[in-house]
Amino acid sequence: MKQKFIAALLKQTTQKPSKTPLMSDYLDIWLKEKKPSLKDGTYKSYLLLINNTIRPAFGQLHIDRIGRKDIQDFLLQLVEQDKNRTAHKVRQLLGAVFSIAVEDYDFKNPMIKVRLPHYEVKKGSPLSKAEEKKLIEFVKENRHLSATSSLLILLYTGMRIGELPSMTIENKDGYTYIECQTGKT
Repeated sequence: MKQKFIAALLKQTTQKPSKTPLMSDYLDIWLKEKKPSLKDGTYKSYLLLINNTIRPAFGQLHIDRIGRKDIQDFLLQLVEQDKNRTAHKVRQLLGAVFSIAVEDYDFKNPMIKVRLPHYEVKKGSPLSKAEEKKLIEFVKENRHLSATSSLLILLYTGMRIGELPSMTIENKDGYTYIECQTGKT
């Protein structure tokens, strides 16, 4: 009986070969399917997050072999490194990836009980009137510097630095409009 019990136990603990792709390969499949429905900026941010954070951590594992604890521990490491926003983005992205993967390959979703601590988004504060005046004087005195006009655009429109490359100026019906691409619209 003892020999049969040990043999049955060994049989249970030996993993069968996975029939699912590696996470790295599945991420390529998932991105290809999602790309037509994503804005260009969203696609690029997903690609950066996948290549810089998710692939190095899970890329060489089969998707059905990535457990809840693996993901939870990884996300908590990011939080310990004070990368709270990245941790929340990774959790959201992995949730979307696994929600499709579990349907494609019929395994248990490891994201179901993954939790992250709450964090407050760091917000800046507006310039005071004195600081604003100082900035404007700096721009006037340094017109020869290439970035000074960008400072005024940021000051008066509320645009973010990352939105400047997408900025266009358009004249329409006697008015001048400044348009830019943001992460939201």
